[in-house]
Amino acid sequence: MVDKMCGFTPSTLASINRLAPEFIDTIHSLDKVVNEDGAIDRKNKRLMALACVCVRMCEDCVYQQAKVCKNYGATQEEILEAIKVAVMIGGVPCWSIAKKGITKLFSEWDDQSQEGDSCEGTDAEGSVQKEMLGPAPGETREAPAKYICTICGEVYDPEYGDPDAGIAPGTPFESLPDDWSCPVCGADKSMFKKME
Repeated sequence: MVDKMCGFTPSTLASINRLAPEFIDTIHSLDKVVNEDGAIDRKNKRLMALACVCVRMCEDCVYQQAKVCKNYGATQEEILEAIKVAVMIGGVPCWSIAKKGITKLFSEWDDQSQEGDSCEGTDAEGSVQKEMLGPAPGETREAPAKYICTICGEVYDPEYGDPDAGIAPGTPFESLPDDWSCPVCGADKSMFKKME
């Protein structure tokens, strides 16, 4: 899951967490401006941040910001429009900076949607097909909630689990071990907030 965020900021945040854990609190306080809804909702704030990293020519930041935009509900069209704004403000080199990260994200996005459309693959209980078919008559089932790291924006999605940490797909956030931490920045479980 670490590669979902491109390894750039995550390794930086992991180092900060290891070397200066008190500074993580400062980062967390500052990040509230971007990670919480205000006069501008957090999705649009992240789209603005994506345009900013393109204008600032931070190629390693593009994938990470675009991934968080996606996690906050941005469409591919909205992400591309943010890049277009960056090009209008910062010039054509912004597109050169953005293209690798955006291509990587959209490729993953397409792969995930193809996997989601597939009915192949099932466990002994047939749970994959059962999830795709929906609840049986008279049965109601609510999708497990997603949780977002308030430090780096990483989303824990129970559908995928955290295989790198030995967390199987289908594991609800509430069932994660107490010592589980964010695979991106190393923040502990208490730093995650339920997504609405």
